[in-house]
Amino acid sequence: MFSCFSFGKVFRKSKSKKILQVTPDNKNSENPIYKSGNGVEPPIVEKVELDLQTKRASVETTDIKKETAPDPVASSKENTSTSEAKAKEFKQDIVKKPSSEQPVSSLPFASELIKASQKREKRIASELSNALAIAAEERARLNSGEMSAEQMIKSIERLETAVVSLERVSTRLETIANTSGKLVNAGNSEEVLSPFVVAYDDIIKGPVATFIALSSKINGNVKIQAAMVQEAFNAQRSFLVQVSRSKKPANDQMNHLLNPTSSKLQAIQELREKNRRDPYFNHLSAISESIPALGWVTLNTPVSYIKEMSDSALFYTNRVLKEFKEKDATHVDWTKAWINALKELQSYVKEYHTTGLSWNPQGGEAKVVPSGPAGFVAPPPPPPPPPPPPAIDMSVSSKDGGSSETDRVALFNDINKGTDITKGLKKVTDDQKTHKNPALRKDGGCPVKSPTNANTKKTPSYGGNAPVTNVPLIELQDKKWIIEYQNNNQGIQLTDTSMKQTVYIYKCRNSVVKVTGKVNSIVVDNSTKCGIVFDDVISSIEFINCSSVQSQVTGKVPTVSIEKTDGCMVYLSPKSLDTEIITAKSSEVNVLVPTADGDYTEFFIPEQFKSTWNGTGMSTQFCES
Repeated sequence: MFSCFSFGKVFRKSKSKKILQVTPDNKNSENPIYKSGNGVEPPIVEKVELDLQTKRASVETTDIKKETAPDPVASSKENTSTSEAKAKEFKQDIVKKPSSEQPVSSLPFASELIKASQKREKRIASELSNALAIAAEERARLNSGEMSAEQMIKSIERLETAVVSLERVSTRLETIANTSGKLVNAGNSEEVLSPFVVAYDDIIKGPVATFIALSSKINGNVKIQAAMVQEAFNAQRSFLVQVSRSKKPANDQMNHLLNPTSSKLQAIQELREKNRRDPYFNHLSAISESIPALGWVTLNTPVSYIKEMSDSALFYTNRVLKEFKEKDATHVDWTKAWINALKELQSYVKEYHTTGLSWNPQGGEAKVVPSGPAGFVAPPPPPPPPPPPPAIDMSVSSKDGGSSETDRVALFNDINKGTDITKGLKKVTDDQKTHKNPALRKDGGCPVKSPTNANTKKTPSYGGNAPVTNVPLIELQDKKWIIEYQNNNQGIQLTDTSMKQTVYIYKCRNSVVKVTGKVNSIVVDNSTKCGIVFDDVISSIEFINCSSVQSQVTGKVPTVSIEKTDGCMVYLSPKSLDTEIITAKSSEVNVLVPTADGDYTEFFIPEQFKSTWNGTGMSTQFCES
């Protein structure tokens, strides 16, 4: 904790201290740079500056001697060459650059790597500034002495977080130094990474690492889920390395390449579904709702998609902020860290993959990684149907071999006997009664003889608890588009539409549907975690029995109907601000209205109502939760 404070002092002092000119003659004098007032060794930062100044001063001294030397031609040339050699020697010593190195400008991605390095330095400087600001703020609070024991513990935890950030920045600076050395010697070493892979590494080591560290402080399932998030980013990083070295593969091969990432995303969402009673359910939901942002690799316009996925987490992140704002600042920092990670990802994609993945046209064939559980892959074809059940024998067999007509006549004759029909029943003796025979109670009752018919066969059962796999379907039936049983399909598009057609989406999961043109109506039924983007609707769009769905209109829609739905986000366009929104038996419904600067403002739809008798009738008003 105290090392953090001393680092801050050195950092500020090195910026404000006046640089003194030092020469070899006064190096051992009572100079404040070499010896402080209390005789303490100067900081390392100052020593580095002194070494650089001494070398620069030596070069200047050599140049001065060169100018004042005698002026014979041979002597002048000799002195000049000697001075230049010494200057080069000092400069090479400062930057530590071997003479046999390949120029950086001749390396692959040279200009891109320089730009990426500059942006990385700015990002590191920003992280360093933030960490120092937190340290200074908490130090001031500790020195004030006006803190309770609980507040002091929280303050110390924030200081520890700041120290971790500083250590991480230090590690990244060392990594940059090592990378620079490798870059200079790239002619004799391994292939240089693409700039967009290097930039993605900065996201993993920066915002994502901060998020992981804060999740570890919260612990529990939040820490477990954060580890899964890190695995997902690492899997996508490996995929991006393949992208930088390969040509664009076919769709089926692309699905195999995406398997490692998609399986991690599915595990993150399953963790949330299995822990709905977790005290940090809002934390788990915030990540689960927004982690599909890593699916940007499948889209041609991924920037807006990441923004949408980030907005889908706002409902739960706002709950976290509301719950822990006055309790624990760690949760507030955790929320900000995750939102910042998604913003950095969006900026990264906007810069390097604006119109989709930047495949390498001169690259080789992409290597197919071992397949895993698919997340962005279309579901496999359904298994063949079970064999038909055995035919039922409708004929009635007779004991005596007679015809069915004879048996039917005998049955009606027995019925017509009236009360005498019981005379043919056998009498139950005392040894067959459980209340008179204790042995039967121990055995569970009178033994029943099993049938001895050798022709009796066990009838196979069908259905039961066996899972039923339905066939995915996208089809135009008459004037209705049918989209059914789509799972993890992010690229469904309906382009050939007309005003007389309707769209019906049923039992889809983790899928996105885009409807181009104007249609009559859209119905989304019994679907989970699905999104729909459409241009214009003549009548209405309806959500029935859905969960965690989203809709975005780019044109105009008169009515949005939401019934028996938990979690629905409705994005309006400037043309549809007069849309009527009707809800029934629904919760977590939010409407996002566009603003003048192109952003959205979120408004919630009331879920609770209060009704009172006003003397003539019932008066109902909504209640804010």
